[in-house]
Amino acid sequence: MSSSNKQSLQQHVAADPSSRSTREARAEQILSSSLGLTDLDDLDVQLQQQYQQPKISSADAQKQEEGRVFADTNSRFFTLPSCPAEPVYPTTTRLMDLLDNWSPDNVTIPARHHNTLCRFDYQRDLAQAKRYRDAEVPFIVHNIPAIDATAGKWSTPGYLVERLGVNQTYDVEVSKTNHFLYYAKSRNPPADYQPPTRVESWTYGEWLEKVQQLEEIRSNSPDSAADVEHYYFRASESSPPIQQDMALFSKYTSNFFISEPSLSRGVHCRFGAPAVLADAHYDGHNNMVACLAGTRRWILSPPKECQNAYLRPPGDLSARHSQVDWSAPDLEKYPKFGEMQGLETILTAGEVLYVPSFWIHFIANLDVNAQCNVRGAKARVGKDEVVACGFY
Repeated sequence: MSSSNKQSLQQHVAADPSSRSTREARAEQILSSSLGLTDLDDLDVQLQQQYQQPKISSADAQKQEEGRVFADTNSRFFTLPSCPAEPVYPTTTRLMDLLDNWSPDNVTIPARHHNTLCRFDYQRDLAQAKRYRDAEVPFIVHNIPAIDATAGKWSTPGYLVERLGVNQTYDVEVSKTNHFLYYAKSRNPPADYQPPTRVESWTYGEWLEKVQQLEEIRSNSPDSAADVEHYYFRASESSPPIQQDMALFSKYTSNFFISEPSLSRGVHCRFGAPAVLADAHYDGHNNMVACLAGTRRWILSPPKECQNAYLRPPGDLSARHSQVDWSAPDLEKYPKFGEMQGLETILTAGEVLYVPSFWIHFIANLDVNAQCNVRGAKARVGKDEVVACGFY
């Protein structure tokens, strides 16, 4: 495993016990005053109103956020995000310019990247983040004590090996290349269909060994590393450590992250390795995605860009997924892809990304990492655009 990957796993974001105890005391005080709060979401907003941090302008806040991201990634933004009080879609750029600046197969983070997503401090900006969530505009939120505590543990070498069990096996997706394309396993495929991936059963430790072997191949033959087998490890909240460490995302909880618990399908976690790519697609539900170790690059495009994404049509076993190879787009075959707009962000341990329904997203793993997501409310925005592209 490369030194950078080892370093990424060793980063520990420790939760501040004093801040947690203070927050709990404030919560008890507010609840005892019979304010009639309906859930923890309302409670956190009320806490901010009574114990507000010093206000700063939106521009200054995003400048601070860029500095925080730079400290973690050594990369700055081409343009600072615009984050007005009333939510607006983030600025996008021509997707080909974004990909030319940083190839998806390249795990080295460039000096600048095209992030235009707003980042909000959970302790300071929750009311604004809630407005963006309700308007179905993507954003990132951080400084969440429960997430920071889990990220600290999961970024500690050896913790997940022990907690996930030395003998307990899990599903691991295996692809012949570094591209991972979803397909509907429940449907009957054509006789000549070749599934893009297969599923094997490994322990977490066995997966790590495979990743280390892959890293050695990458070090010795970087030009051919993308064309060898890659692996994506999966676990869900049926696993005790996921249940315990990701209780904030539990479907039995109503809070900022779970606005409609009845629609949740539980917590699902994926553990990625360098250069593993999840091919571009959209989902039909809103998602909260927490990065709990390592680093991931997300490329996002608004729903209307389905007209340029060449999505596989309904009925295809990989419907909703782009037919274009984003690592090497063929503009002669897919000319409208050259007009597609998008943005990117680098998600680091402790951050939670809100991905609204119908937003097309492509994920590049930059190191050994862990990510858990939970689905939330059904969409109210964006469906008309994908209907115009032939879906639903």
